Amino acid sequence: MENVPDFYPACWSDDERMGALFAAIRPIATNPADAPSKLKFWTDLLLLVFERKQITFFNYSIFCENFRRKGRIPECLPNVIEELLRTKKIQLWADFHSDNPQGWLSWTFHTLVKKPTVWTVSTLWDTSSKMPNLQDEKYVVLDILKKSAEDVSLRHRSCISNDTIDHVLDASVLKQQCSDISPSDESFCLVLTQLRKDRKIVVKELPEKQMVVKFVKENQKQLAVNDTDIGILRLQSTIRTLETSVSKLSQEMEKHLLEAKQYLSHGLKTSAKNALRRKKEAEVALEKREAARSNLHALLHKLQDAKSDAMVYEAYKAGIAGMKQVFEEGGLTLERVDITVDEMNEVLDKHADVQEALSRVTVDTSSLDGDLEKELDELLSDEKEDSTDALSTGLNSLGLKDIENLPDVPDTDTSSGGNSSRKALVNVT
Repeated sequence: MENVPDFYPACWSDDERMGALFAAIRPIATNPADAPSKLKFWTDLLLLVFERKQITFFNYSIFCENFRRKGRIPECLPNVIEELLRTKKIQLWADFHSDNPQGWLSWTFHTLVKKPTVWTVSTLWDTSSKMPNLQDEKYVVLDILKKSAEDVSLRHRSCISNDTIDHVLDASVLKQQCSDISPSDESFCLVLTQLRKDRKIVVKELPEKQMVVKFVKENQKQLAVNDTDIGILRLQSTIRTLETSVSKLSQEMEKHLLEAKQYLSHGLKTSAKNALRRKKEAEVALEKREAARSNLHALLHKLQDAKSDAMVYEAYKAGIAGMKQVFEEGGLTLERVDITVDEMNEVLDKHADVQEALSRVTVDTSSLDGDLEKELDELLSDEKEDSTDALSTGLNSLGLKDIENLPDVPDTDTSSGGNSSRKALVNVT
């Protein structure tokens, strides 16, 4: 390690002292005090460093990254790990996950974490093959993991705005909220496992490989994730999608309006009108998205006002009934959609034959063109006002308040006057 953090012991820079600590543990018959002192130093240091760096698990590579000194690794590492296992400060990765239900968190564990080989203590400390076994194993630092799990739970509680619906969320959303506590996928999975062991959360993996996390409320029995929870989660996800779409459409409207102004400044009136037409189309789409978002927000507010799971369920059913009514009023049925799709396919098949005929179709856009012409006139009027303001500012800087105060243009030949002046100067001299 080149840059040593300040929480490392002062003796870390002492080559003689560290040389002794990095050496293998001597036999008890030779030096009975060597083993206890080295084990205490390394176990205390390992736990301190991992706590400061929020490392909830480690393997041989992570250990070397934090405790390599001038190319050396402590030769007593196997003894240190054996001591930590004996005192239950750490646990084998496989043992920690041994009581997980089949398929729990498979979305991450099966892709990110390979199940390590479980070694017996006698095999692990075989002096003929210490490092190969250490390099294959992972260990969970239990106290640090429990602290991280508690921090995640506290973070979640601080983010709750409504006690009815905010206890259910997507695992990816929770991971983003707690990225500073559990930065890696593996550490986040460990935290979820610890929270489940502590009976603070329940989880459910949906068919689309989405993981739902439900925090158990205080003084509440552990409840499973139900259909209402999943409905709330999907409703919130849809609202977030609509909000993204609304933001994008707003940016498109501003972009097309800016394009129209730029085209006008170059005298391209037709191009400016087309840009305004695109702006109008984006505006219509924006209104639809905002209306849908408003409806879903209203449904979400009903859910937030519910005081029990039964009320949540009834509000959810009412929202579904409202959505069905909207479909019926708009004539959106499965049969009509199928008919429309069939007609669309038929039209697409005939597209090549009717393309020339369609090009001769004259669309009556007089009403829309009138609106566009009016908006163009407003833009031109704004530019004229800006030009008049600039001229007035220039006249004021010359001490002239308006154009009427300017002197008349002379009607005589200024060139002859100049010659007379020069002659007068010659006579004087």
